[in-house]
Amino acid sequence: GESLNLPVLLLDVSQDPATITALIAEGNFLTQLAEITEDDAIIYNTTDVDSTPNTDPADDIQPLLPEDPTDDIIDNTDGDEDDHDIAGLNVNPVYDLALRTNVIDDSTNLETVVPGDTIEWFHTLTNQGNLPANTEGEGVEIINYIPTGLTFTPDNTEWVDNEDGTASFFITEVIMPGDTYALPPLMMDHHYWSSSMGTSRT
Repeated sequence: GESLNLPVLLLDVSQDPATITALIAEGNFLTQLAEITEDDAIIYNTTDVDSTPNTDPADDIQPLLPEDPTDDIIDNTDGDEDDHDIAGLNVNPVYDLALRTNVIDDSTNLETVVPGDTIEWFHTLTNQGNLPANTEGEGVEIINYIPTGLTFTPDNTEWVDNEDGTASFFITEVIMPGDTYALPPLMMDHHYWSSSMGTSRT
């Protein structure tokens, strides 16, 4: 008999946190099932000789995984109806946020300053994974450890002085895979040495 190739079915892999959590619990494996649910055998006053079209996948013998010995069997081995089949995917969810800190501008890591200078630190966060970050809206927090010799300046309007030698910033936007988020500059006053500046850690 003839075979008919159906149009390609396009499905997006979910980025929903609950779905990804369940997927990881299942070993990062997705199984997709398709079956014939209706045919026109009635016009010949007959029925499919070895299958019953319906929307009940539970009445078919399901292989455990694609490529299982019973997968793609269409001769009704062991009573398995041949009007359904499965296919599977290994899904690799990766959560990976990367932070880069620079001083003066986005390419310079070391500058010489004198007491009284105000230094701007630039932080860039990049989503290097394939999952969105902050989809629940709880915020991604950045902590900057202020080095000795520098103090948090009141000119900062978006960073928070934690008054313990650190400053923090919350990102509230969703950061999609591949996106980069530039934090507002963190300003610090330099107040007692005149050699190369201290190192700010985040």
